[in-house]
Amino acid sequence: PIYLNPGIFFLGRTNTALSEASQSQLLIWGSFDGTTNAPVVYPNGTDLTNLESQVFITISPVTPALTSAAVGVAYSNIFTVVSGATPPYTWSVPFGSPALPPGLILSSTTGVISGTPIVAGTYDFEIRMNDAAGRYVQRPYEITITP
Repeated sequence: PIYLNPGIFFLGRTNTALSEASQSQLLIWGSFDGTTNAPVVYPNGTDLTNLESQVFITISPVTPALTSAAVGVAYSNIFTVVSGATPPYTWSVPFGSPALPPGLILSSTTGVISGTPIVAGTYDFEIRMNDAAGRYVQRPYEITITP
């Protein structure tokens, strides 16, 4: 069954069972089965630990705009973990993210973006860091390649 707390208080109110018709109109953020199992957070595949990681694990640079680069000029920028994660780290461009600019690569072990850009433009992508404890943080970044 799905329950909705109709009051303004999270605790201390009687929950109301929803009819099947009204369940389709309710956005559900998570579920808990009343045991020692961890709550399930939706969308599927997300869990509370990784939601916490997005807040408590800090990677640098923290701003989305990376140092600009120029076509034909060697480039290097390193991502580092500032706090909250357990080494060793694995770095990647996650599935579904646009790729890095042509000519640049990301080292999965050092977190260094390096190479020589070959096409000018502004590129948006995401960087994901996984730690040894199975947590991850994923952040959007942008780099401008000048002609």
